[in-house]
Amino acid sequence: MEINRRKPVLLPDKIKVAFMCKWARGLESLIKILRINDPEIISRMVIDEKNPDYIIATEGCYVSPKLAKQLKYYLTHCENSIFIFFSGECVDPDLNLFDYANVYNFELQCGDRISRYIDNRIYTLNNNLTRGDARKILENSPKFCNFIYSHGVKARDSFFHMLSEYKRVDSLGSHLNNTGIQSTRHNNDWYQLSIKLKRGYKFSIAMENAAYRGYMTEKIISSLEAHTVPIYWGDPTAADLINPKAFINCADYDSFEEVIERVKEIDNDNEKWLDMVTQPWQTDEQREKTLQISKNHDEFIHNIFYQDIKKARRRPAGMWANLLKNAFAGFLFYICVRHQIGKLFPKRVKPAIKKFLNIP
Repeated sequence: MEINRRKPVLLPDKIKVAFMCKWARGLESLIKILRINDPEIISRMVIDEKNPDYIIATEGCYVSPKLAKQLKYYLTHCENSIFIFFSGECVDPDLNLFDYANVYNFELQCGDRISRYIDNRIYTLNNNLTRGDARKILENSPKFCNFIYSHGVKARDSFFHMLSEYKRVDSLGSHLNNTGIQSTRHNNDWYQLSIKLKRGYKFSIAMENAAYRGYMTEKIISSLEAHTVPIYWGDPTAADLINPKAFINCADYDSFEEVIERVKEIDNDNEKWLDMVTQPWQTDEQREKTLQISKNHDEFIHNIFYQDIKKARRRPAGMWANLLKNAFAGFLFYICVRHQIGKLFPKRVKPAIKKFLNIP
């Protein structure tokens, strides 16, 4: 990624931004989510939804009518603005519509337009559990395995049921709940609460909602921080950033049956469990790789804002660009209507409404 580090004489007095992000409740949280560390940029950023210079959108625009309506407006009325796509899920951007993108997909390359996203919590990973402390966990007879999710995914639901045939797996979230524990997913401190819930278990089912190269979220990190052994499925390259000796990586096995045999082996051998749960969560090499990703991202952000806004544009302009932009705006409306039909109406009514609106 070639980036021009030369700064202009002055940044604009105000860096006017608008954002469509379901996680950000204000400018401070947006800056944290985007990992903007430059104090000069931060001090000049202001929210301006009517006349923004920079427009930040997430995959939430595909399912939220409110966010989709906002993005549709900006696509058609803010031709001179810079569009930035920030992915919190395994979704790649359309670079015909966005100038820059921060994504999980580390294989996606396009000059200075792409930055790799990794969960912010990985930057503070540090296992301080001693073998003596781990033995005390065993002495307190930890429960077998936890499962904390708010919605179903075929692969991880299947694994949950398969592993439950060996020993009881406690479902602590709203999905497949078998403990009566109330879900904490929508609490402001949901992440710390998830660690607290996972503590006292030997294993955690840490599975993503999709298998996708580079898509590694907080699930494995919270499981490590709870001092459990994560049973991980999702990013097949997870072992590039997380010590493979500290978790069970489903990508290393041909089937879930083989994974379960490995779980049984560790469950029935305390020394093997102790070996895994006391491993450093990252090797020195992985730590350096993580820091380099962070440095590259800082340069990516720097490059977007420390250049004249007219020169910052990367998306195409012209007839086909406009055709695609208008088609995409219509597509957003279609997706959101379809999504809302699924949420608001019972099953017996959906077919009639979809037929009326000519939606497959």
